[in-house]
Amino acid sequence: MLMKKFTASLLLCMATIMSAHAQFNVNTTTEAATPVATSAEPVATQSAIDIEYQTAAKLKAERKAARKERNYFEIGGKIQGILNAYNKTRTDLKGGENNISLSASLNIKHIYKKNLFTLDSKFDAGYGQVYQASDKWFKNNDFFKLTVNPSWDFGKEGPRKNWAYSASLAFNSQFDKGYANRTEAKNGNLKSSFLSPADLTIGVGVKFTSPEKKFPIKINFNPLSCQTKFVSNPELRSYSIDSLGTATSKNPYGMLFPKNKKPTTPGQYYYSPCRFEGGSSLSISLDVYFDRKQIVRYRTDMSTFYGWITDITRESQYDGVEPYKHIIPTFKWNNTFDIALIKYLTLQLKCDLYYDRQEVDALQISYFTSIGLSYTFRNK
Repeated sequence: MLMKKFTASLLLCMATIMSAHAQFNVNTTTEAATPVATSAEPVATQSAIDIEYQTAAKLKAERKAARKERNYFEIGGKIQGILNAYNKTRTDLKGGENNISLSASLNIKHIYKKNLFTLDSKFDAGYGQVYQASDKWFKNNDFFKLTVNPSWDFGKEGPRKNWAYSASLAFNSQFDKGYANRTEAKNGNLKSSFLSPADLTIGVGVKFTSPEKKFPIKINFNPLSCQTKFVSNPELRSYSIDSLGTATSKNPYGMLFPKNKKPTTPGQYYYSPCRFEGGSSLSISLDVYFDRKQIVRYRTDMSTFYGWITDITRESQYDGVEPYKHIIPTFKWNNTFDIALIKYLTLQLKCDLYYDRQEVDALQISYFTSIGLSYTFRNK
């Protein structure tokens, strides 16, 4: 009996101790539990700086791609040199003269197109000289030409996309003084110089662009157009009057006496520095390769102008002077063949035709043939 009471008392004491221990170990704090990191925790959000940087980089790449898509750029250049040299014994027996020929040409083409708007620009230039042992350098090639043609397409689909409202500007002249030959150069008989003469033609009208890639011809018709010829060098505009009041030299560019300055006494006078005509113009251009490997290239530009409003800035009728008239249109036709012989070596054949009744009533023709180093860069 005593043993049973002792056992019961011992169990009661142990239960009391365990209950008290449980009460004193309960976590009664109000702080939130610290989360436990796991491998499934989501990645931290990007900072605003990173997002801004990536956005700017994306916009820059898109602008670069848009510029490349809208712009076509081409630049080509050519250099040629020829040396003929003989010793004295060779020239004494068979004749000949030492000479050097150097020439260079530059061609730049840029086309910008955005939606219905297109801006087509070209610049062509060439210059060459020949040196002979018995004389100095003499020019044998000299020209530059700039054409600018903005246009706005009729539409984006069908035949309308091949037609456009357009404006055109063409300006051409030469860099250096020109003489008929070496003898004339020694005598100082100048025939041309920088901006003397220089031709400027401006017009508005319509433009047709062929959709055929194998025959990409372009035609500009300007019902309203103006053609101007400049002669900035006074030496090329000078003339003299004899005792009868007659001009003893004829101006080769169709210039007139300045308004209200008709000469009446013998002496040296000058023609007007420019002449103006209003009328209509037509131009046709073609730039095409005849083969897939782009070995043979043909470039041609033909333009004509018919003046139906002559001498639009001053009086054209003077006593004793033939009235200014323009019966036959001005005509220009430039043709160039480029034949790639090997890499960077090109044969070039060039033929230009020009007619202006006011200068001379005959067709002017020039030929140019060369073989030299050439290189062309295209952005696409």
